[in-house]
Amino acid sequence: MSDDTAFVLEWDLACKGDPDYNAYVERFDGWEDTARLVKGRSMDLPDEIVFETNFRWADQVDYLLNDVHWPIMRRSAYQAMARLSDFEHDVFEVVLVDDTVPTGHRRDEHDVIRSDHRNDDFVAIRVPLLDRGTGYDPDASELETDEYFTTVIQRLVTRV
Repeated sequence: MSDDTAFVLEWDLACKGDPDYNAYVERFDGWEDTARLVKGRSMDLPDEIVFETNFRWADQVDYLLNDVHWPIMRRSAYQAMARLSDFEHDVFEVVLVDDTVPTGHRRDEHDVIRSDHRNDDFVAIRVPLLDRGTGYDPDASELETDEYFTTVIQRLVTRV
């Protein structure tokens, strides 16, 4: 690690507890168009963005591997990162709901997530790494998204 390294993000996928991810977005209209929270892509996000996760695992990690590949991190980790550097980004509040609780018991009669099954300690961030206006030319570049919402860059063209 060099002397100018601000932080290193490390994780061990072997302990995530789920065969694929440790958080899953609660489906809403247009959820499939939100992969990676790409800035510039039209997204109609709900007022409350909910991810289902096992609280036992969420209590042990600062970064959640999730099915839509959003950069979701514990609020304290985000705050530490934001203090280290001023960088362009958007922040989205997310709510975690305990997936070990049966679906019918997670919400009250008004469809509000019960406080004992809710965690508000995480946020999602959107960083414009490959967004319009940052030197990346999306029309000349070739990017593909597979069924797992992983973006594969075939050809990346930048503007001078």
